[in-house]
Amino acid sequence: MVRPYVHARLPSSGLGNKLFVWARALVFARRHGLPLVVTGWCTPRWRALLKGEDARIYWNYFTPWNELPASQRSRAKVVSEPAMDDPLQGDATVYEFSEMPHWSRCFEGLREHRELIRSELFGHLTAARRREIASVVRPMICLQIRMGDFRALKAHEQFSQVGGVRTPLDYFRQWIEDLRAVHGSDLAVTIVSDGSAHELAPLLALPNVTHTPGRSGLADLILMADSRLLVCSAGSTFSQWGGFLGDPVLIHHPDHMHYFCRPEADRVRVFEGAAAPGAIEEWPALLRSNVEALDGVDRSRAPSLKPGTHVMHVPFGYFPDQCGGTEVYVAALCRELSAMGINNTVAAPGEKEAAYAYDGIQVRRFGIDPQPTFESINVGGDEVAARSFASVLDEVKPDAIHFHAHSPAVSLHLLKEARRRGLKTVFTYHTPTASCRRGTLMRWGTEPCEGEMRDTLCAACHLHSLNTPKAVAMASAALSPMTQICAGALPAQARWQFPLRSRPLTAHRHSLVRQWFAGMDRIIALCGWTEHLLQRNGVPRFKVRKVRHGLTQVAAPDGGDRRVSSSGVPRLIFLGRLDPNKGVHLILDALALCPDLELEVDLYTVIDAVPGPYVRGIMDRLKHERRARVCAPVRAAEVIETLKGYDALLVPSQWMETGPLVVLEAFAAGVPVVGSDLGGIAEWVTHGRDGLLVAQQSASGWAQALCRLVKEPDLLPELRAGICSPRSMREVAEEVRAVYGELLPGA
Repeated sequence: MVRPYVHARLPSSGLGNKLFVWARALVFARRHGLPLVVTGWCTPRWRALLKGEDARIYWNYFTPWNELPASQRSRAKVVSEPAMDDPLQGDATVYEFSEMPHWSRCFEGLREHRELIRSELFGHLTAARRREIASVVRPMICLQIRMGDFRALKAHEQFSQVGGVRTPLDYFRQWIEDLRAVHGSDLAVTIVSDGSAHELAPLLALPNVTHTPGRSGLADLILMADSRLLVCSAGSTFSQWGGFLGDPVLIHHPDHMHYFCRPEADRVRVFEGAAAPGAIEEWPALLRSNVEALDGVDRSRAPSLKPGTHVMHVPFGYFPDQCGGTEVYVAALCRELSAMGINNTVAAPGEKEAAYAYDGIQVRRFGIDPQPTFESINVGGDEVAARSFASVLDEVKPDAIHFHAHSPAVSLHLLKEARRRGLKTVFTYHTPTASCRRGTLMRWGTEPCEGEMRDTLCAACHLHSLNTPKAVAMASAALSPMTQICAGALPAQARWQFPLRSRPLTAHRHSLVRQWFAGMDRIIALCGWTEHLLQRNGVPRFKVRKVRHGLTQVAAPDGGDRRVSSSGVPRLIFLGRLDPNKGVHLILDALALCPDLELEVDLYTVIDAVPGPYVRGIMDRLKHERRARVCAPVRAAEVIETLKGYDALLVPSQWMETGPLVVLEAFAAGVPVVGSDLGGIAEWVTHGRDGLLVAQQSASGWAQALCRLVKEPDLLPELRAGICSPRSMREVAEEVRAVYGELLPGA
């Protein structure tokens, strides 16, 4: 059976010109729901090669856009360069794009599809390019200086009247001087150029100006997109693509300003246009304010939000069910956003559909598959949940969806339903389960992982988490592309399917995660390690906003410095689940190493009606440890007051957390934190100032920390004195509101 499709037959030209053909084909394909086939990324540029110019071949830049098998393609009828709104002309038709648009309308028909184009491009980066891009340091000011196939201006020519000529270096030198003068500092400048160090010598002689050749063309493009300010070469579509793909202040040459690259709504908050160096007094006000705020917070980048904006939040579950930190965060965020005039609805998966109000917030539960299969959990996602969610969307009609989870129930199907309705989407990366097959970001369960999704290694690590010996896990993952053919003859259960299909399943999972990241308009990172993980996996910096956690409860005024234990014995508290990742066993190991140490440890936790092996082991050990006891869990609103009755909080987590929120609650209570030197804990706690950090998996390290609390009488008062008040959820909500404002700006 043959099907119509769209073919982007890329020209033998530079990357910028290839992208115009690809982008027009992409938009046409997505608008009409047709598969896209792209050829020509690696076409040799013979002319440039023979002339000794930049003749880079764009190999290994992108994974293929090959959305239709060759056996189903037909060329019975070819329609060349169709307009975006042209009707389709039958089943056996190929719609072919191969020509560069006229220079005066390069971005015509593309501006309004900027998010689609950016998401598709970054979603198809190869692993090699993702790693290269992650290693690039974000520049402050970027100058794109086109040389190569551009010639020098002849003596009798007027620069404004000719094309394909090099922009004079004096033009860029003047821009460097003006930008530094307006900002009042020696701003760092990065040059992206196909010219040699000798040709660029007059600029490289200036202080704090660098040029690093040898990167791929795509890395240079992303470097420009990630910059805070980009000065384009006249007539260079390559630099214009940098401005289109990112959000830098974008300066065109005044003699060759023929069109805008970005939509009008984006030009309201970040300057794009022509301006002349050497005439600072004539600069537009927006350009000047953007430049003055280059290394700080640019208020023009946080536009007012569209009045009456309605945001739907999608967590893992919701109250009154038993919930975790993600749901506590969502509840507090909704409370603060509502106070700012934003309408909020929480939509969470549930056993059945329901609608109710909780703590003043409207809640909708969309039903999930009551009998999920191995395939729906590990491959396709819950289609029952997707259909139920679609019905909720059509009834509630939000302006934006803020995803706080990524799971079988909150899957790519839900994102597609949101995009199908033209809704803006935001994702907050709360837990490692969003991208890590093991769910902890601890490689082999013992060492922190940077989070780069690598099919074979991640498959083996996942098998290891299922109690498979490491060597067997590595061999099984490596062989699984061949052994998967046996899986169909065995039961569709994890014990059979994972060993035989580990790498293919992991590769598929990674593909879904990348599509999830690519489909989001913005991604919120709650801490530094999450921001780094996103970059390692090719998420462009322009899409990521770092919004640190805030205190979800309002703390009552504290009475000042105190020692809570009248007996002089330190009272320590743990709040959380009895789970290997939470590390309670390390506290008991440390106590066993110090049998004569006098202290009290209260473990506030929930014991399941049918406890698992780990919990049973902990409970057995507690029978023989007089210094530790289990206490009933406290309500979220009571955590801070409860903490005030203790000398220190123990957080022995053995996985990468973005918080945890209990660290902020301890600081709000004036209580120091003793925690693992890992993930978000290490970012919140400063060793020796407001707490102590202990090496992961180290019972001896925990024993040493507990001994210090007991034997150094001045330590706890010193740590309490070093505590700073944590930021509030109101501050978090203001930053999240600014993210919404980027996507749904007011008038």
